[in-house]
Amino acid sequence: MIKVLGKPIIHRIIDHYYFYGYKDFYIAIGHKGEVIQEYFQKCKLKKGIKINCI
Repeated sequence: MIKVLGKPIIHRIIDHYYFYGYKDFYIAIGHKGEVIQEYFQKCKLKKGIKINCI
């Protein structure tokens, strides 16, 4: 969850792909995966984005 200009890198990557029409994302989580799940439950994503943590 390294931040660049106030947002985690993974959030910036998702925003970038959303710009090109992608709306469903699958994130493989492992060690400390609850941190990633908690972040995406609390943050504001653009409308229509669906995050699946596996």
